[in-house]
Amino acid sequence: MKLSRIVVTGLVCISLVFSAENATISVHKPGKVKSKVDVITGKIISADAVNSTLIIKVKNGKDTLSVEQKTVIRSGNKVIALSDLIINEAVTVSYKKVDGKKMAIRIMEKK
Repeated sequence: MKLSRIVVTGLVCISLVFSAENATISVHKPGKVKSKVDVITGKIISADAVNSTLIIKVKNGKDTLSVEQKTVIRSGNKVIALSDLIINEAVTVSYKKVDGKKMAIRIMEKK
């Protein structure tokens, strides 16, 4: 009985060593989760450069997006600032969800 316990214990230890050799470690950084890019279209309700937010009227109500310094904002072929966006203009916004917030990547004003 003791011999079988020793053999089983040895086999378990050996299998743990082999599984540890093949294991991979992944490091997760909070807020840096890769996520897919989504697109919404609608009309601008508000473009707040002070709070870096954009509110868009969509079919189901409204969507609020955060705008970063690296967000690309264009009107036609021209690069513009968040403060240059015109209320009630149609826009298409590409965004990612980060920590539950919609972060605008690209804002295209349709003229």
